[in-house]
Amino acid sequence: MSADYARPRQVAALERAALPLAGAEPLDQLTTRATGQLGRVNQLLAQLAPTTPPAVRLQKGYR
Repeated sequence: MSADYARPRQVAALERAALPLAGAEPLDQLTTRATGQLGRVNQLLAQLAPTTPPAVRLQKGYR
């Protein structure tokens, strides 16, 4: 139990017990995961993006 580690001399043990419970990971692993997620999002957006030009052409200004 983490209450057993709540002593100043046991800070390192408390941190070792708390980090896995918090789901904390090293920055390089988090970066790798985020890069993979970004790639999957980009693939999804590319699949959903229209592949044909729009039927209506928008122009600036008045005639």
